[in-house]
Amino acid sequence: MRVTQNMLDRNLIFSISHNLERLSKLNQQLSTGKRLNSVSDDVPAARQVMYLERENAKIDACLQNLGMVESMLSVSTSTLQNVSETISRVKELAIQSATGTYSPANRRAMAEGVNGLLETLISMASVEHNGAYVFSGQSTRTVPFEVTTNIDGDIDSVVYVGAMVSTEVVVAPGVTAEANLVGKGIFQGEGDIFETLIELRDAMRADDMDEINRLIGSLETCHGDIRQSLGQLGERHSQLQLLRTVTQNLQHFNEQVISDRQDADISQLSIEYNSHMALLQVVMKLAASSGNLSIANFL
Repeated sequence: MRVTQNMLDRNLIFSISHNLERLSKLNQQLSTGKRLNSVSDDVPAARQVMYLERENAKIDACLQNLGMVESMLSVSTSTLQNVSETISRVKELAIQSATGTYSPANRRAMAEGVNGLLETLISMASVEHNGAYVFSGQSTRTVPFEVTTNIDGDIDSVVYVGAMVSTEVVVAPGVTAEANLVGKGIFQGEGDIFETLIELRDAMRADDMDEINRLIGSLETCHGDIRQSLGQLGERHSQLQLLRTVTQNLQHFNEQVISDRQDADISQLSIEYNSHMALLQVVMKLAASSGNLSIANFL
């Protein structure tokens, strides 16, 4: 086949056009620092990047939920530690009042101490965090325990009125965790700490030694419930810490893949840009030397 001047001219035009197009894309990549500036740059890579970005957005939401649960756990743990210390103080008073070295007047004075600690425990059981009651289960806007008082203003009974299930939130892809706690099982589980303190107060006032001794055992049962809850909270905290590490590692891995697919190798792009620029200059010289092509051919 005979090579005509028109064929040579068309090849020159194509070469110049191709180099200008590539130089334009390289210039954009160099200016943005991104290899992918549109889906058409690399469709499979762009799809993977968009998918991973959506996954990382979900992970961000999970990590926010995880932080909220960890914060709630910290408040719960701190509160129950204070509850445990308060029960220890009540046991000290109970053991003292059960001995024969104290008078009925002494026991009545101790009863007022127990009454004050009862009110303290109810206050702890009604702790709030960020506007939500920690021990009300799903009913985060409801005070968990309803208190009734007698004609003298003393606490007569305490009833749990929160939800019997806790709020579950997503803390990792496919993983949920309890965002709050059900106070019924903690404060009124094997033993009812409020009822026990009410009965202990009244027994001290009545100078009923047998009842006081019985209630010391009930106090130990209640204390066991609190210690068990603290142990469970500790296990949950450890599990959430591990989950946070795994989730953050997944997020970092996704970010690395996105960077590998999306970010430009500036040094390599610079070499390629200079190479195409040199080639364009050579082709332009050839076009100029032919004398048949004008600038209009390249537009």
